[in-house]
Order: sequence, then structure tokens, then C-alpha cells
Amino acid sequence: MKQNVLTLFVVFICMIMHSNAQIQEVTGRVTSKNDGTSLAGVSVILVGTNIGTQTDASGNYSIQASKDAVLSFTLLGYSA
Repeated sequence: MKQNVLTLFVVFICMIMHSNAQIQEVTGRVTSKNDGTSLAGVSVILVGTNIGTQTDASGNYSIQASKDAVLSFTLLGYSA
């Protein structure tokens, strides 16, 4: 009985570690296509969620996302 409980516990821990490994930090820098200058205040949203962030004064962002996530970038006054 003790062996079964221990095995179940190890499997459970491995499943938790695997699910956490699916999430990773995604970082980047948003720049203007025209002249390459950094764009501050760009909204970066995980599509299909309400999870998001904004770029800093240097255009850098960081967000936790799964490998298959799609990011949406929005800044008023600019078009892609």
C-alpha cells in the first residue's frame, strides 16, 4: 500500500512539473517598421484571454505564455 501511494505521489509531481514547463516567459521589443524606433505603451495581449502587459519606455515587454499562444499587439495611431 505504501509503495502505491508513493508511486501515485511521484506521478502527480511529474504531471505538475510537466504542466508548469508548458508556460514560459516570452520577451521582446516592439519597434516601428518605418524607422526602427522603440514603441512605448503598446498593449500585448494573449489572444482569447484577458492576460496582457504593455511595453516600457524602451519598447520591451515580458509576458508568461504557453508555447502555442498567440500574441496581439495594439497601439492607437499605428496600423500594421
